[in-house]
Amino acid sequence: TPNANFYGGDVINCGIEDTYGNRSDGVVNVAVEQNVVTVPTPTSGGSGSFELLTLILLLLLLLQRQRERQAQLLNIKRLCTLCQFVAYRFQYPRC
Repeated sequence: TPNANFYGGDVINCGIEDTYGNRSDGVVNVAVEQNVVTVPTPTSGGSGSFELLTLILLLLLLLQRQRERQAQLLNIKRLCTLCQFVAYRFQYPRC
């Protein structure tokens, strides 16, 4: 096992012998390349995040305005219903 962060060349000599005494030798040349790890640097988030946040805020504002308008319409309908009830109850002309 090579040492940590090892790179470069190495030579391995090996041999084999059978039961009859026959021997064979060999040489293995090994080249280990350096492993370069690049770690990306964090960014500020880019303009895409800002645009998305702006879009979400605009949608929330539009929803709030829509709810306020619906509440106003509901109040107007309630007022008309009350007016019709009073007109019916006290025999006033319809409003």
